[in-house]
Amino acid sequence: MDAVEIKGPAAAFGPRHEDINEDANRFGDRYSIRFVGKDKVCTNLKYKDKHSSVSKDVSKEWCDGCPERDGCAYFEPFNQIKNKTRSLTAPHNYLEIFPDILDQWGDIEVVLIDETPWYNIFEKTARIGAHDISHTRSALRKLDDEDKADSDVIKRALSLLDTLSAGLSDKDGGERQADRAYELATSIDFDELTTELTKIHDGRVLEGTDYTDAIVAIADNLTEIKQTARWASDQGIIGEFDSPPEQLWGVDNSTKDNAKFELRWRNVDLMEIARQKPVFVLATEMPTESVEAMFDLPVVTVEDTVTPEAEIIQLNSRMAGITRLRKRNQTFDNLVEFTRSLFGSRLLVR
Repeated sequence: MDAVEIKGPAAAFGPRHEDINEDANRFGDRYSIRFVGKDKVCTNLKYKDKHSSVSKDVSKEWCDGCPERDGCAYFEPFNQIKNKTRSLTAPHNYLEIFPDILDQWGDIEVVLIDETPWYNIFEKTARIGAHDISHTRSALRKLDDEDKADSDVIKRALSLLDTLSAGLSDKDGGERQADRAYELATSIDFDELTTELTKIHDGRVLEGTDYTDAIVAIADNLTEIKQTARWASDQGIIGEFDSPPEQLWGVDNSTKDNAKFELRWRNVDLMEIARQKPVFVLATEMPTESVEAMFDLPVVTVEDTVTPEAEIIQLNSRMAGITRLRKRNQTFDNLVEFTRSLFGSRLLVR
C-alpha cells in the first residue's frame, strides 16, 4: 500500500500479508496501530498456536480467562483505540471486525481499503483437507458409539465425507463429486451433529490436534454459500444458479498431493463498514455494480484513465504551487469540483 496523505484520523486496510508491520511502518507515527494474529503472539503454552484452529467463541473464552492477557501484544491495539490513538493500519482480513471497533472510535473520519480485487467480496474461506475428513470420520464414529446422535444422520454425513474424499483424489478436478456433495449437504439436518462435533473438535485441538471439522465447516457456512451464489447469479458474475460454482464450492487441486475442498462465501459484515464511515476503495478491479452490491449503497466511481485529451501537469519547482495551478484554469476548477463531490459520498477509486 502506498502512502496516502490524510489530514484527519483514518483507518487504512491493505493487502493480506503474513505480517503487516513492514508495510505499515512506511506510514510513520500517524498509523501507529498494528494487529498481530493471536497464534503469533500468544505466550500461554496451553493455548499457543491453537487459536486459529478453534471456534471464535472458544478462543475468546481462552483469552477472557488468561492470566497473561494484560501483557498480551494482541490486545495492545484495542488498548490504543481506547486511549484515543487516531489512526490504524491493518490487512484486509480484519475488515469484518471493524464495524464494532469503528463505532467505538468516534474520531475517525474515513476508511481506506487498498488494492481490493472483486473476489474480496467472497472474503471468508474454509478449507477441508484429507486429514480433516479422517478426523471428522473418527468423531462421527465416536458419536455413533456413544449414541450421541441419530445413526441415520451419521451415515448420511459419512456418505458426504466419502464424496468429498473422492473429489480430492479426482484427477479431473472433482466437479462431479462437488455437485454430489452439495446435494447431500443440503439434504442433511446438521443441528444435532454440529453441537457434538464442535465439542470433540475443540477438545482435540486443545490436546494438540490441528484440523478443521468437515461437517461443522459445511454446516456453519452452507447458508452463506447459497446466498453468495444466488447473489453472484443475480449480479451476472456467474450463470444461472443450480449449485455453487467452483469459486465458492469445490476442489482446489493446484497444490500437488495437498488437495483441499474449499468453501468461500460473501462477507456480509463488510456492508456495515460503509454505514459507519465514508469508505474509499482504492485501485480496485471490481466493477461499480459489484461494489454497490458489496456495500448495498450507491457508489461514486472515479477512473484515472488517461486519454489524449487529458491535461497532465508535473509540478517540479518551488514556484509550482496552487497559484500556478489556478492560472491553468481548467485543472484547478476540476480539482475543486472533485473535492466538493466527495463530501457525503461513498467513493470508489479505480
